[in-house]
Parts: sequence; C-alpha cells; structure tokens
Amino acid sequence: MEQKIGKVSIKYDYAGNDPYENKYDNLLEICKQGNIDDALKNGNSWEILYHLSNMRENLLEFLEIPADAEVLEIGSECGALTGLLCRKARAVVCIERSEKCSLINATRNKDCDNLEIILGDLNDIVLDRKFDFVTLIGVLATPKRYIDAETPDMALLEKAKSFLKPGGKIILAIENRMGIKYLNGAREDHTRRVFSSINDYTDLKDPVSCRTYSKPELQGLLQSAGLGEHQFFYPMPDYRLPREIYSDQLQPGANHLRYYRVNYDMDRMYYFNESMVFDQVCRDQMFDYFANSFLVICNAVSPVVYAKYVRERIAPYRMKTEIRETNQGRVVEKCPLSKQGQEAICKLEQNLQKIQDLYVNCRPLQGELSGDCYRYNYLPGTNLDDTLFVYRNNIDRFLEKTAEYVEHYFSHDKNREQIFQVTEGFRELFGEVVPGFESYSLPVTNLDHVFHNIRLTEEGAYAFDYEWVVDFPVPHRFVIWRALYQLYLSKYKMYLMNRISYKKYISYFGFTSEEDKTYHAMEKNFMLHVRGKGNEERYTVRYVKHAYQQELAQMY
Repeated sequence: MEQKIGKVSIKYDYAGNDPYENKYDNLLEICKQGNIDDALKNGNSWEILYHLSNMRENLLEFLEIPADAEVLEIGSECGALTGLLCRKARAVVCIERSEKCSLINATRNKDCDNLEIILGDLNDIVLDRKFDFVTLIGVLATPKRYIDAETPDMALLEKAKSFLKPGGKIILAIENRMGIKYLNGAREDHTRRVFSSINDYTDLKDPVSCRTYSKPELQGLLQSAGLGEHQFFYPMPDYRLPREIYSDQLQPGANHLRYYRVNYDMDRMYYFNESMVFDQVCRDQMFDYFANSFLVICNAVSPVVYAKYVRERIAPYRMKTEIRETNQGRVVEKCPLSKQGQEAICKLEQNLQKIQDLYVNCRPLQGELSGDCYRYNYLPGTNLDDTLFVYRNNIDRFLEKTAEYVEHYFSHDKNREQIFQVTEGFRELFGEVVPGFESYSLPVTNLDHVFHNIRLTEEGAYAFDYEWVVDFPVPHRFVIWRALYQLYLSKYKMYLMNRISYKKYISYFGFTSEEDKTYHAMEKNFMLHVRGKGNEERYTVRYVKHAYQQELAQMY
C-alpha cells in the first residue's frame, strides 16, 4: 500500500499498532493548516516545541552532506530533521513505525520530491539500496522499540551498518547518562524519573528497554560494533534543542556555558547552579565526560569543530557561526540562516571599514566575504571577559580590573566626540527613548563592542564581532553601559550578586540611576528591533518548565 501527500510517498510495510495513534492530532492539524510558526509562538507544550521547532535542525545543520548523497533516517518521528536532510541530500528515506508521525512528516515536507517514508518495523524491512549516511537520532536510547534482540543496542548498530554503502557514515545522537543536568535533578528523558540513568536504570524491570551511556561506555559499544573511527560532538544545552555544538577539538572553557534553568520538557529539581559547576568541569578539562548529550559521526571527520546558532531573531538577523579546520589553520565563518540574512552578512565588510580607527587600543579583526559567508582567521588568545574569571571571588579586584579594561579598550580619540542628538536612525533602532541628560557620541558606533567580543592576543586586542555598526549618533556611554550590563547579567551574576548588587555595581562605574534607566529602555527597544515586536521570535520562553530548588540553592 502506498499513499501520496504532495510529492512525498508513504509506503506501508506493515499494519502494526501505532504507539502514537491517539496522540499528536493537534500537530497534524497544525501542519495541514501550515501554521507551524503561529503554533510555536502561541503554544507552550513540549510536543509542539520538540517536534516543530527549527531549532532541532541546529544538530545536523553544520554537517557537510554532499548534494548527491543518499540518506536513511531511522526513527524520523515527525520530521523535525527530515526537511533539513532533504535540502542537503539528493534522496532521503525515512523508516518510522508510527503512522501518525509519518503523516505529520509527509505533510510538513510535502514539497520535497526527494523524500520517501517507509512505515514499518525495522525488524522486517528489507531495502534494495544502500546509503551514504544513516542517522540514529535519539534512537539508540530505546533500541527495543526498533529491533527485537537479546542485545538490542548492538543489533541496532549492526542493522544500521547493513544499510551503508562502502565508506558510508552513521550519525547518532543520544543523552549522556552522566550529564550534569541528570546529576542535578533533571528527569531522565525516557523514563521521566529522577536519577534513573545515574542509578544505572535499576528502576526498570527490563534493563535493556532503555539505556543511555557515559562517553567511555558509548565508545566501547561503537568499538564492539566495528565503528572504531568516530568523532564526538557535544550539543549544548542538549542534542534535542541545541544552541551550540562543541567538539573534542574545541571544548568550552570556564565562563562559556550559561544554560542554567533551560528546561522545556518537564519540571525538574535543581540542587546546584549548573553554570558554576560547568565552570569547574571545564577548568578541569572534564567537559566531554559531563556534557549533557553526544552527537557522534562514525567513519568520518567533520572539518567543523564548533557551531553556534542564533535563530530567535527576525529573519534578517538569524545567523550561524562555525569554526572549521583548514589547511591554512582554523577559520571562523558567519553565515545567514535565512535568505533575508545575506544583507547583514554583506554589511560586515562595510562595517569593518567604518570602525578601522574607532578605538585607540583595540583593532577590528580583518575579514572578508567568502561566498554567502563572512570569514576571518581564528585568533589564538583569550576573550576579555574570560580574563576576569580569576577575580570572580575577589570583588574589589574584579571591579578594579573591569574599570581598567573600560579605560583601556574603550579609549578613543577625544577630538572625534560630538554632542549627541536624536536622529531618525536612532528612533528606528531605540524607539522614542530620549536621554534627558547631555552626552556625547562618536561618528560611528559598534554596539557589539562588549567584553566577550574583544580578544586578547600576543599581537594586541581585536574586536571580532561588528554586526551592529551604525553611523548615526548614539551615546558612547551607552556602549560602555551595555558592555558592563552584559558582563554582570550574562556572565558573572552568579558570582557577584551576593557580594555586590547590580545597582551598586553599575554606580561603581559612574552611571547614575537616570542613565541606567534610560539605557535599559534603549537596550529593550534594540532587542525588540532584533527579535521582533513583542519578542515573538523568542518564543522558547513560553515553554520553560518549573524549577524546584533545595533550600541550600536559594541563593542562586
């Protein structure tokens, strides 16, 4: 039996029981009506976010899949990754045992003429073709759902291997059972129980029905399955809704991971501040053991060693950043995630010229357009905000050093100062906020001249992010305020808040309450400009689940 939905073919290989027969009717209707964006922005259920959000694509978007490749997706569910694979590869075949999920997949991807969905049990399916890539995304954790065997995890890997062409690759993603979030009270994703994976799944009657692995365990399993050549990646905060992807070649340092309280699926307990624990874990170079999940590529090596995605903006400002290995060394590429975003990428070259001599002690990092992307060399060094980490428990030195940095790295030619005046360009970006105090501006302003965008090297300091450069007047003290504001709230609040309040912190640097209030309003309107009115592009905040804390954790 075969059914066509648009250009997509669904082949029925069996008439078994659909585990989701009485679920996801709402998802199917949303896809039929073409209302995915509206549903995401107005919903709050995990099913909508998990199955329909394009943030799911961040997991595999950076992988280089040749245009003539054929891909087999085992356990495709509702097609959150299928559309991406169809855009990358020549042909995509999905194997899924849920009719409801298959209908959702076909409906949302109905315009893909290179997609075929096989509805059936993996045990029984026989294919007359081989594939360049086989994906097992979230499948290996519950192998008995897909294959009946005494050791279902090994049998599943062997089955996946049997579908490969010579030189073919397997791509799998799975939770790390020793991930920090599971140690800190997050429920196991499949059993929905606290400490289930930490306690080796002893709460299950059938111990092989669900199982995740530590990194050494997963490496051993892959080795036993003849998949000894593999590359590990670490999606953060996890593989289901990743924002950043690290690798063994480029792991995060202390002060880099700030995903505390990012949980969308279930309410959970917090016993400690995960960001602070990750700081120590990263300092001790143990991130790969305690990362929340794994993405593994078998039989291949990706040149991309880091990827970051910014999707929660309006279309012109959605962007990805990749760091990749080349024969000439590491390079950084910024690329648009939408057709409208190409203009913002092209402006980077113009912005570079505008800020060449903006600051006395900080030069813009030279880059150039390369195809659809903006490329510059990766500089060995340390970001300015990271150098403050050693002072995190010494508030006096932290403040003194921060003040030194402001004085030095925001230093400019005083002769270029001009009295600030409100212009139409200012109103477009910052709304009707009019500073009620006199201030000065510079001929051009780099709004992203903040601590984490300044890199210290042996050759000096470089500003490496200049996406937001404007040539109309902006109070220069707003740029300094913004850098200090982000330093406190985004990076060091957990260390500073019990030693100095934000109010005292910002006043230490000479900002009055009137200035702080005005610059807060400017920042809010700027974010609305980037994310859309009403912050509709930042829809994930609607889905955040409740966090319970132990009394000892109340300070966080």
